[in-house]
Amino acid sequence: MSHVIEATLVSRTVKLVTPYAFLSTFDTIFVIDDSGSMAGRSWREVKDALRAITPICTAHDADGVDVYLLNAKNTTSTYSGGTGDWTNIRSADQIMKPHLRAYEDAVAALRVRQAKRVAGPHM
Repeated sequence: MSHVIEATLVSRTVKLVTPYAFLSTFDTIFVIDDSGSMAGRSWREVKDALRAITPICTAHDADGVDVYLLNAKNTTSTYSGGTGDWTNIRSADQIMKPHLRAYEDAVAALRVRQAKRVAGPHM
């Protein structure tokens, strides 16, 4: 009986001490708009937001955080805009294109199967 109580107390203590512990169940990814409309104040706001939340996220994400810029063209580019460098930045198109292709292939295969089913055994 005392082991159950101890486990419960430890569990409650951990939850009180680390309210962001649930983040360890996620892979943290930041997708940032890097279009021209972000110039000036918007970039400063992004920087401030990342500065505030990145330490919390990295404390609970074993492999760190991923940062993707929506309009980045070069997968091996390095951004050096202040403290630290960002490397291997990929555009949203580069990230999503393989997934979209797989989805389109799956939909096409489903349509073929449905057409065969509708046509019956003579097809």
